Amino acid sequence: MGSGQFDRPAGRKITNTAILVIGLSAIVLIVIVIALVATCQSPSQNIGLNAEVTFDGMQFVISNKDSFDWTNVQMEINEVVAVPGFSFSIPKIAAEGTYTVFANRFFTPDGSQFDPTTTKIQRFTIACGTPKGPGSWSSTWR
Repeated sequence: MGSGQFDRPAGRKITNTAILVIGLSAIVLIVIVIALVATCQSPSQNIGLNAEVTFDGMQFVISNKDSFDWTNVQMEINEVVAVPGFSFSIPKIAAEGTYTVFANRFFTPDGSQFDPTTTKIQRFTIACGTPKGPGSWSSTWR
């Protein structure tokens, strides 16, 4: 010990390479765990709804052709990406049931009312909850 350095027993040396391998292994393990957690928490895939929508010029008839209820049903007329259309919501449409709603019950977020005599229907969209996750249906209008 005359040189001021401490001697380690021969079997106890930790090299820089060993520290690097341990550090990289820890980082890889953390990345794998994060990836697994993200995969487990990814949102459910959107369920395609079996729907039929008709319009007689005054009212829409929405038919749930599925064997399960639709819940928190949001209907939209002419919605496009990032631009809300005219919407109407109801709590539920029962399995294999229908719901009738007058066109003037649809509003934009700023309060404009849908008027089928002045606005052409271009797209009708339904979004709702299902027993297996979120569901949707959309159709361009004929």
